[in-house]
Amino acid sequence: MRGDFHRHTELSWDGGGGNDGSLQDFFRYMIDVASMDFGAATDHQGGQ
Repeated sequence: MRGDFHRHTELSWDGGGGNDGSLQDFFRYMIDVASMDFGAATDHQGGQ
């Protein structure tokens, strides 16, 4: 099984995912390009 547990998206408050694209882009890449079995978006949320 292959997957990614640490991916940021445009939803990170600090811009940490600015280069990674949107949440939809992550899932498209995960499923269509990398053929991953699982994935998790772990956006920064400001310590709350």
